Amino acid sequence: SGHGDTIMDFKVGTDKLDVGDLLTGVGVTDQNLDNLINGGYLNIESRGTDDQGNQVYQLTIDADGKAGTSGAIDLAEIHISGAHSDHGLSTSDLLQQMLQSQHQDGKLG
Repeated sequence: SGHGDTIMDFKVGTDKLDVGDLLTGVGVTDQNLDNLINGGYLNIESRGTDDQGNQVYQLTIDADGKAGTSGAIDLAEIHISGAHSDHGLSTSDLLQQMLQSQHQDGKLG
């Protein structure tokens, strides 16, 4: 199957992903990002490195979480540029860094 969009040269701490509109029914705010990760709404998995040495991750989203009946869909394959690799973060912490609120109202989207 496909891997969703491909994001090349993602820079942790600089670039952000805005998935708020995809999770509007869940009430996404950065205060409950842990619940979204733990509930299976958002997931990120390491896929190793690409041929340029960038760390590669697969981001999936599941609109009704792991307790629901719909499956997760591949949202994006993210290539984190070598100079800005994952900074030794766990995948959960890395996902939080990627999704940190870029809006003053505290919402991800």
